[in-house]
Amino acid sequence: MTEATGPKILIVEDERIVARDFQGMLKGFGYGNTDLAGSGEEALRKVDEAPPDLIFMDIKLKRDMDGIEAAFRIRARHDMPVVFMSAMTDPETRSRAATIPRVFYISKPLRENEIAAVLKSAGIGHNDSAAGGSPDRRLLEQGVDIALPALEVGNPLFHPLRLRRALEEVVEEFVEMHRPVFLVLALAQAVLLPVEVE
Repeated sequence: MTEATGPKILIVEDERIVARDFQGMLKGFGYGNTDLAGSGEEALRKVDEAPPDLIFMDIKLKRDMDGIEAAFRIRARHDMPVVFMSAMTDPETRSRAATIPRVFYISKPLRENEIAAVLKSAGIGHNDSAAGGSPDRRLLEQGVDIALPALEVGNPLFHPLRLRRALEEVVEEFVEMHRPVFLVLALAQAVLLPVEVE
């Protein structure tokens, strides 16, 4: 059996079917190195044993410790980004979640564009080896995935400065990829500009 490679992602979700579906979704993005935890207590144990690069944490867990408390305890001992997943959108829940640094928040039901965007914002990035299509198409889709959720009113996932930096990275990558083309176009424009005859 081949050992999974790439960033390690821990999914903390007490609904096993939901967790498996989400695991499959991440695999479709090219992130196959994932693990599951069904409770906050199990998540703490797994993080201590093998710290992941990123945690997707359901807020409403069935046992004594909810996702926010689990994230507090994990972040007291480890430094990795946490993405809260929840259908709970009340201000009190969001306020509790926002007190933890380096956290993100996506609402259930989970949508692929938000998942792709939060992977980028959390520093996990895009797994090119599994990405389909041309590099140009990948960059275009990546830019759209970053920008669209920011249009949602009250979505705390995207601070304006964070959104700007993320989009600037996409633009810089595109320009760098096509630098020779831009140079040729600039030269052609300079040569073909009409010359004023006195």
